[in-house]
Amino acid sequence: MELIKYGIKKHPYLSLFSAWFLTFMTFGCFEVGAVLPVNYLSPVVFASAVVIFEYLFMKKKNIDDEKLKKDLIKTIIVVLSAAGYLIITLAVFSVVPHMSGMTGRNSIIPLVFLTIPIIVFSVYLTIRKKWTYYKAVVTLLSFSFVLHLFFLMYSMLIYQYDQGSFYGTEIGHFGYIKYIYTNFSLPQFDPRLKWQYYHPPLNHIICAVFMRIQTAFGVSFLTAAENLTFLPFLYYMNTLIIFHRLSLKTGLEKKYSIYILAVTAFSVGLQFTGGYINNDMLSVMFMMLAVSLSINWYKNRKISNMIPIAICFGLGMFTKLSMWMCSVPIAVLFISALIDVIRRKQFKDLRKMIGQMCVFLTISVPMSLYWSVRNLVRFGVPIAYIPVFDEPDQYILEDVTTRLFDFNLSQFSFPQVANVINGDNYNEYNPVVLLISVMSFVCMIYVLVKKHGLDPVYKLMFLLFYLVVLVSYYIFCIKYPGVCTEEIRYATPVIFIGAYFISYTLMCIDKKKKKALSLFIRSVVVLFVLLSAADIVCDGIMNAIEWMTL
Repeated sequence: MELIKYGIKKHPYLSLFSAWFLTFMTFGCFEVGAVLPVNYLSPVVFASAVVIFEYLFMKKKNIDDEKLKKDLIKTIIVVLSAAGYLIITLAVFSVVPHMSGMTGRNSIIPLVFLTIPIIVFSVYLTIRKKWTYYKAVVTLLSFSFVLHLFFLMYSMLIYQYDQGSFYGTEIGHFGYIKYIYTNFSLPQFDPRLKWQYYHPPLNHIICAVFMRIQTAFGVSFLTAAENLTFLPFLYYMNTLIIFHRLSLKTGLEKKYSIYILAVTAFSVGLQFTGGYINNDMLSVMFMMLAVSLSINWYKNRKISNMIPIAICFGLGMFTKLSMWMCSVPIAVLFISALIDVIRRKQFKDLRKMIGQMCVFLTISVPMSLYWSVRNLVRFGVPIAYIPVFDEPDQYILEDVTTRLFDFNLSQFSFPQVANVINGDNYNEYNPVVLLISVMSFVCMIYVLVKKHGLDPVYKLMFLLFYLVVLVSYYIFCIKYPGVCTEEIRYATPVIFIGAYFISYTLMCIDKKKKKALSLFIRSVVVLFVLLSAADIVCDGIMNAIEWMTL
């Protein structure tokens, strides 16, 4: 088991990808010739791979034969038990009644079967008092992983905005993906002529390639399209790890970073955004990664740390133009570093840093502007073009200010209930609720005004990032008062920043031994996690009941 422990601690992204790939190969849809087989082979293949790599890993560390033998026996028992359990899950999974609303399978089965080991493991650690930081992180991520898998399985492509169609006029994100899939090229016409084609293409290119790989192995086109939701699933889980590690770089202690993970891993808003096939989740991942890489550079100002920031920022802009918002926290770090060397009169270092920033611009600017400049030159499309909102059926019935600042308790109802109360066909709005309500905002103010604690540079970085996202979001909502424009996916970073300030506040008040206030904050976070998980599960069950009655 040494390899698994090493992977979780030293290479969490590789560990996550391995878990995601196993999940995709096991629970993804691979309908071939109208047959939907259950893939029993994946658990066995992955179990064998773990044992082989464990052996090679232990050999490389020059472990003595006796210890190597004991570790391999332990590893074999664990991975074979896990593979056997997964096969039993699949066996039950494959014989449930056909339910067309859930890709022909009952999504409740994997939720129940995969949650039980997590619960048992948590109870065991609690009874034996063996909780550690890494075990808590893995447990939270695992539960969030299973919950998100359940969500994307029962929702399929139901909860999607601007998805469009693969056929006929081939519009929306589906049409955009199919064009690249079919023609192996970017749109060779004015992108304003087809709905959603104005977006930068990186996400749609990745989706097209993902579908090409599947169809090359015989998976039907439509089934491959259903599997596209596995991509934002991966981006979402990656973003959780990225921001979690980012928080540690700013001085937050490990045991408090767990609360960030709890809030972000169970946020319903993020769960939904992490299931959309559009470019939202990928762009958010690039935002958080660019800021995290910028902190690396701020701490160690060398060119090898600057280049990844430039590439990440460029890729983000090639995904979605809203990536520009993370240029604000990046600029804070860059400018702070410049001021620091000027104040110290380290002019040699100043010249190096200016050179590095020129390299940043040289790499990131062409990648960032390519799509906009291409369309301007070839088709006369204005830079940063956004189509005029012209869909009457999606206009808001209530006043914009009411929708954005309403504290009515119906905001906390399940979507189906809230729809009836407000009389709208859609009712996903109100970012105020996302702050866990007011608590994270109060925590942010507390940390910002506190004289000692968080580095002033990081205070300014988080504050300006928060403000630019939220102000841009409100302006967007007021300027384009539509159903989809007021969804929180346009202000996703505020969830992460709010969670950060809750955790940092908790660390500060624990040092002051304010036990009652500390207990209150912890209780709110725990309640948020439980209610969020219940919201997703209940929504899935209600969805299942609705499909069964059709």
